[in-house]
Amino acid sequence: MRIALLSVHTSPLARLGSKEAGGMNVYVYQSARELGRRGIQVDIYTRRQSRVTPTVHLVDEYVRVIQLPAGPAVPYDKNHILIYAPEFVRRVCCFAEHQNLFYDLIHSHYWVSGAIALVLRQHWGIPIIQMFHTLGAMKNTIARSAEETETDHRMAIERYLLHQVDHVVAATPVDQEQMRLHYRADPARIAVIPPGVDLHRFQPRSQRAARLRLGLDADQRLVLAVGAHRAAQGPGSSDPRALYPLSSLARMAPTGQCCADWRCARGTGDGLEQRAAPAGGAAPSDAPQCPCVVHRLTTPGNAA
Repeated sequence: MRIALLSVHTSPLARLGSKEAGGMNVYVYQSARELGRRGIQVDIYTRRQSRVTPTVHLVDEYVRVIQLPAGPAVPYDKNHILIYAPEFVRRVCCFAEHQNLFYDLIHSHYWVSGAIALVLRQHWGIPIIQMFHTLGAMKNTIARSAEETETDHRMAIERYLLHQVDHVVAATPVDQEQMRLHYRADPARIAVIPPGVDLHRFQPRSQRAARLRLGLDADQRLVLAVGAHRAAQGPGSSDPRALYPLSSLARMAPTGQCCADWRCARGTGDGLEQRAAPAGGAAPSDAPQCPCVVHRLTTPGNAA
């Protein structure tokens, strides 16, 4: 079996914590590798964002990342990618034809990839499994400014995809319900498949040993907020009440991405006050230690 996996707007090889590089990149990369371990050939198609990027990057015996041009080979707004969709589709088809590749399935990630998958299905006549990761309609319900609002164009495409692709994967029952609520999707066509955890890396550890490795005070009371950090988005994007009983310092250190220091405005009270003090990213090798060092772990309730 051979799968064409589409992650057009962001590469699974991108440095975590950079723009448009977070949890979805990890999911795409690791799920492709797991499929490869089961003997399934996976080609991950993504947009080339640098002229020095090689066309083909071998991940392992079964998995490749194929980076093809779609407009200028520089980072640009993901909402503009579909302008160059005909070029990207043409290059994907040419690559597959030149290498005499025949795919059994398209697995598209995010709405941009889903739109391109529909065109490729016309060429190849194979089914599409779509995963959205986030929904524009859901993001707009929590947007706090015009800059955070997703376009009507995106939401129209998401609605269309939910009724046109062959099947949809949702990470949680909540995601499935959001698709039904906002886009009137048929729950019977949506499979809930929770993301996995690498139990070789993430497992119970000694808090004292983990703190020693990360250079943290053994008695400091800390909270860890895991998720992509945005300047306009503090821990208030999750439930802040878990932070109040802790000491005045709560370190926000998303594993493998970026982190900043946050201080409680008061030990108890109504809110948190941000202190702009970037602390750099947690190295991937340190990521498994991070959940072990804190008294509380919080994730954004409305992750975008």
